[in-house]
Amino acid sequence: MYDHPFQMQPLFPTGTEPLEDLALQICSASATLGGQLHPLSRQPLVELLRIMNSYYSNRLEGHHTHPIDIEKAMRQNYSTDPAKRVLQIESCIHIQVQRQIEQRLATETSLNVADSQFIRWIHQQFYDSRPEELKWVSDPTHQTKVEVTAGQLRDREVQVGGHLPPRPDTLPLFLETFSRVYSPSQYHGAKKLIATAASHQRLM
Repeated sequence: MYDHPFQMQPLFPTGTEPLEDLALQICSASATLGGQLHPLSRQPLVELLRIMNSYYSNRLEGHHTHPIDIEKAMRQNYSTDPAKRVLQIESCIHIQVQRQIEQRLATETSLNVADSQFIRWIHQQFYDSRPEELKWVSDPTHQTKVEVTAGQLRDREVQVGGHLPPRPDTLPLFLETFSRVYSPSQYHGAKKLIATAASHQRLM
């Protein structure tokens, strides 16, 4: 179990030259694609990427809502199976929160996306909109269910599979370190993209 952020080291990979080359290739390919697409063609692609983001995010949680079912849900075409329907709704919420994040980034250009308040805001947007049955998680140790409070740090120890996350009393220090190390203002050029990937892995 992590008790101190120093135990999360390395927070940024060493020997980044090959990664910088890859990051530059990604940026170049992105710019090329963006330059080739008319805005009317680009928007459907953005919507498709949101669906795929939701699909893979759900898979990490053990939910396998197919992209076709997500697309149906976006048109209010829900499954008659209650369990499948609630996961379709969850996917739609993922996409809705993605849009909210993009809107904030467009208007708050100096926003530190690694800041604890911003991360908790994302959590709040997501959990406030979830169906009631998806606001609870199982505690296998005590054989109970615990309600997740939107936008709030947990106040009890948990276990995710075989992983023991940091103790609740250490979370503020972890998040302060995360905010400072991964603030976008700390990085430039290709290293900004590398820091983005590293921060995502460390946040998980």
